[in-house]
Amino acid sequence: MSWKYHDNNIVLGNVVEADEFYHSNPFKFGASIGRYSGRIDNAKFKMKGKEYQLEKNNGEHHLHGGCHGLDNKLFDYEIRNEIAQIKVIFKTVLKSADDHFPGDIDVTITHIYDADHQWSIEYEAVASEDTLFSPTNHVYFNLNRDNNVVDNHRISSNQLDMYVLDERNIVTGDILDLHEVFEDNKIKLSDIFTS
Repeated sequence: MSWKYHDNNIVLGNVVEADEFYHSNPFKFGASIGRYSGRIDNAKFKMKGKEYQLEKNNGEHHLHGGCHGLDNKLFDYEIRNEIAQIKVIFKTVLKSADDHFPGDIDVTITHIYDADHQWSIEYEAVASEDTLFSPTNHVYFNLNRDNNVVDNHRISSNQLDMYVLDERNIVTGDILDLHEVFEDNKIKLSDIFTS
């Protein structure tokens, strides 16, 4: 994935280009992730009294939908030019027979870029039965023209939650409201981590 703004590649900066990792993409640069983003402990879960065993692709755990996740799918796509925005709509199907989650899912991922230079992603899923669906996207931005570290970038949102991970990188169930932690509506990345 590449995104240029004023001749500056703002996705991964100018030094590291995403297409270097096109065939072997361990960090899933630029990819949509799912059907379930993050790790599922011991690669199994229970739903409606039934236990589901998933692929172990991260040690003993299941990560990001496994080898049949969204990042490994081919998508049909459509580009729509609308009055104040452009949409790129991607569609694919996740099959239970492939990933061992319950139910098949018709997935639609819509990237929207509007006249105010705002970019958003909308996810829609229609499942054949109750299932897990928690997608994300692994696009990494560096808005600095000199490709410096991203510590000076700020995040601004009405809702900024962070799920707490244990020492195995499994979600504990605890959620931190970053607005409460930092008492600010615009949080600097250097307050959260060091790049």
